[in-house]
Amino acid sequence: MPTAQRSLLPRLAAAGVALHHHSEFDWRGIAIGNHVMGEFGALLWRFGAKDDLVALAVAPKLRRLLTATASDATRDVALGFAMQQAARVIEAEMVADDLLRDLRERVL
Repeated sequence: MPTAQRSLLPRLAAAGVALHHHSEFDWRGIAIGNHVMGEFGALLWRFGAKDDLVALAVAPKLRRLLTATASDATRDVALGFAMQQAARVIEAEMVADDLLRDLRERVL
């Protein structure tokens, strides 16, 4: 985890800020999510098995193959299985419009 996150996330969590996590749908994304959710109590934000399937349907067709060793998502055990079935990486940029829409509807 980058230094800024190591410094900022514990402070935000200690201050009672509700943290939400979205990551790329790859094994590293699951590992990061497991850490951030386990360590700081972050909530899933469009980062579950259902979200992976929706993103696969709407994301551009050119996607990297999902390689490396599978990881279990601690908050959504079906996510790892859905990712293995699809065998494709969904980068966060591919669903950025949905993430930005969420922020506009909740914050602005």
